[in-house]
Amino acid sequence: MPTHYVYDVTKNTELCQGDVLKRSPALIGLFDEYFPYYSKHRDYIYFMVLTQTCDLVRRDGEPCNASYISLAAVRPIKDVVLMEAWKHQPASLQGTKIVGTIVRNKLAMFLESLMDNNKAGLFYLHTDLDVGITEPCCAFLQLSISFRSVHYDKCLDAKIAQLKEPFQAKLGWLIGNMYSRVATTEWNIERKDEKVAKVASKMLGQTIEAIDDDRIKVALNELQADGTLGTMTPEQIAAAVKNKKIDPKLTQFKKRAQVTMADIKVFEPIRALAVSALKSDAELKAGIVSLIGGGQSPDDVVGEVLRMVTDKLRLTLSDAASAARDEYIAGLVTDLMADEVLKKFIK
Repeated sequence: MPTHYVYDVTKNTELCQGDVLKRSPALIGLFDEYFPYYSKHRDYIYFMVLTQTCDLVRRDGEPCNASYISLAAVRPIKDVVLMEAWKHQPASLQGTKIVGTIVRNKLAMFLESLMDNNKAGLFYLHTDLDVGITEPCCAFLQLSISFRSVHYDKCLDAKIAQLKEPFQAKLGWLIGNMYSRVATTEWNIERKDEKVAKVASKMLGQTIEAIDDDRIKVALNELQADGTLGTMTPEQIAAAVKNKKIDPKLTQFKKRAQVTMADIKVFEPIRALAVSALKSDAELKAGIVSLIGGGQSPDDVVGEVLRMVTDKLRLTLSDAASAARDEYIAGLVTDLMADEVLKKFIK
């Protein structure tokens, strides 16, 4: 009995749309004769019947109405994932099985949709050992060929799995590219104990390796800069990307902040403001005159006092001379890195 909700009890007396056929010797013999590429392509692990069920019915011992039986190649799910990844990867990463985290998230969404058979040109088949499907795979509806219906029995003998009627209809809709959507039950409804996102994530983990986009960018840029990227194999590029280490983003922020702030004047703008305020403060000038006597004019006294104060400020509030400046900058960066809101932006 089938264990996956898409499959029906297999009837070995007739062919139906969506039937899954194994690579039986007789069927491979047909491919050898008419379509040798299909027999030699070992990634074509099964074949799916595309012809409508109504045209495959044999009544009263008569041949079916269909003159030809169309079959589509069924390939492992990893092939679909890698082909979809190539759409989003730079050319240098194709063949490496390495993707960035952004692409990985796109692939997860794609795979979840595919597993509910909502992707044009593809039909997902989940593992079901009870019917003989040993790994997750996918029918490529455009990779189809046709045999004359005189070979009906050879196809029937190779049948291992049959779709339930709603999923036969869904397959028919995908083949015909109809505008109305065929409603079928979905994964998360049937498999409450094993959510589609979790299964999709597991499949991705078995097919690709997701690496931080910044690591990939830095590694490829370095390989490009030293002129070795164009001479490397996909395996060598993958190893270089995996081995590339970069600082966490918070550490990168800290280092860059320190570099950026190295040229920022902290005390000197404060000193300029203080000197300007002292020189223009009439009340301060009057106070100085009242406290200091002597033969000098009041203006000379005030000017001399302000000059001494200014000189002292210049020595004290100097970015170049003050050890407190570096401590101030380091404390400022530390405070920024401790900010929880800023951490969320940097992640």
